[in-house]
Amino acid sequence: MKTTVKFFVILFALAMQVCSVYADNKDNKGTPVTVKSTKDTPTVSGNIGPRRARAQVTTLDIDIYLDLTTRCLNFCDPEGRNITYNIYNEDDFLVAGGTISFAVEEESTVSLADLPDGIYTLSITCDGKTYEGEFGLEE
Repeated sequence: MKTTVKFFVILFALAMQVCSVYADNKDNKGTPVTVKSTKDTPTVSGNIGPRRARAQVTTLDIDIYLDLTTRCLNFCDPEGRNITYNIYNEDDFLVAGGTISFAVEEESTVSLADLPDGIYTLSITCDGKTYEGEFGLEE
């Protein structure tokens, strides 16, 4: 009897954990897209610096999520800044771009519905600095 009770307790706990994970994923904004500064190669007087020099890499503190279900990039910036974004395909051709102002609303969505599947580069300029990251579109 004790073994049966333990089995059902464990089974119940497992079922609750699965439900919890499903609930967490249901509200997921999408896959995060990380963009980093493009000045990641150390230089000395315009030349590539010594190998021991550390690269200065910073990430942009704007939340960017790729939603593959709706094929959209979701941007969120509670600080109310303006950004300029460009999206390049695998051949480095500009396929989308624009300016987003977060002064009125801190969230914005960019549709990628017209873009074919593939790997894309997202370039963002914010506060005079340029950041880049990659994301992939697939069915």
